[in-house]
Amino acid sequence: MEREYLGAAVINLIYLIGLLPALYLVERFGRKPTLYWAFLVCSISLFILGAISGLNVPFVFILALFVIYGTFNTGMGAHTWIYPNELFPTHIRGTAMGFTTGVARIASAIGTFFSPAIMATYGLAATLYICGALLFIGFLVSLFMAPETKNMSLTESISLNKSKDIEQDSFASKKTAN
Repeated sequence: MEREYLGAAVINLIYLIGLLPALYLVERFGRKPTLYWAFLVCSISLFILGAISGLNVPFVFILALFVIYGTFNTGMGAHTWIYPNELFPTHIRGTAMGFTTGVARIASAIGTFFSPAIMATYGLAATLYICGALLFIGFLVSLFMAPETKNMSLTESISLNKSKDIEQDSFASKKTAN
């Protein structure tokens, strides 16, 4: 293996290490707790990394925090493929999955685009604090707003939506009624 690919290989190995237990834990403990704990652990990891940036801290400690962050971040990312499928009704599930995936990709692109500018302007510590704060917001949103769908059928999980069924008001259903 060439040296320039070694870093990517190690990062992907860490992601795999995080993904396998995440898939097990999502089924064992549920979607909501595995989501909000992952947000919280990632947030704390970045806050600690921000606090120690510029200090003479052993490399092993910094590496451990990044491994913890990467592992939990990957576990959190697994929810992207599980959770929306359980929350949206069948007739819009494909569109909703495409939309949520698109929003996640756009947000990632925006973050990737602005991170170097934020780091150049405000420094490493502030950048890590900002990312940690965004993850903490994700923790709060998932803690207070995410429904639990563990051990529910798709019919049960989509009925968690208290609003009117989208299909009842759709253009297609009105057209076929005429």
